[in-house]
Amino acid sequence: MRTSSFVIMQIDSLLNPNESIFVNRIAESFETPQHGHDFVEINYVAEGRGFHYIGEDRVDAEKGDVFLLPVGTTHVFRPTAVSPKEPIVIYNCVFHPRTIEKWSESVPIPQRLLEYLSLPSDENSSPSWLRTTDNSGDFALLFTGLYSEYIRKADGYRAILCGKLLELLGLLDRQLFSTGEACNQDPLFEEMLSIVHKRCGESQFTIGKLAGQLNVSAGYVQRMFRRYCGVTFLTYLQNVRIDRSCRLLRETSFKIPYIAELSGYQDPKFFHGIFKRKTGSTPHQYRLKHRQS
Repeated sequence: MRTSSFVIMQIDSLLNPNESIFVNRIAESFETPQHGHDFVEINYVAEGRGFHYIGEDRVDAEKGDVFLLPVGTTHVFRPTAVSPKEPIVIYNCVFHPRTIEKWSESVPIPQRLLEYLSLPSDENSSPSWLRTTDNSGDFALLFTGLYSEYIRKADGYRAILCGKLLELLGLLDRQLFSTGEACNQDPLFEEMLSIVHKRCGESQFTIGKLAGQLNVSAGYVQRMFRRYCGVTFLTYLQNVRIDRSCRLLRETSFKIPYIAELSGYQDPKFFHGIFKRKTGSTPHQYRLKHRQS
């Protein structure tokens, strides 16, 4: 891989004093040059679709895609057009592999992931990149949490960032490297989660409709959610809907009744009640707090 023509980013230019993790969220454009870096980078496509140029490869990228890029990888995201209808929005989490190596002395980081993240010993070797898809919504929650903590910098945020990065690494190890039966024991449930996240904005979406789409019984669906998530289907659906509404409150200027509708709630009063129960604040209070932070 030819890297001499690319910009090389240094992690020291990104990290604040006493921090070991950098997180940002950006709508990609054609202005950013293709670049390499001396750090590990994890990308999550939060919105839209576009292309990810990695080395000599051009990869389609869309909402829910997760990319793990080791040290030395050259890449850049591009939207589908100069003024796309759907901009591609990316969360980036970066850190130096030495940070993870130090953590591994006291934290049981999976060895296969640790070896993958280690600094390349051969400068002429081509680093490999990995990709997975967020079918469950777990990556979305982790990245929104990482970004929120990094931006707000409330008391204890550095410890929380480290904890969330460890959780992110564990999830990546499970999806990228696991070969046992446990990770593939029920692809039908993965499909259930994918459908819930895609259809949660439909106010009439129910357990019956999910069961009908998959040609199984509603009782079977309920048992699967209790087994794998520890909650009922309705609780999981409500959590996904409230998570969507939180994102819309943070990132848009839409009126709250419209956000309620986009999140699957036709009754604004009911939406206010469940939102406060789940988050501890009203939608208006939540929006003000996150705009101030």
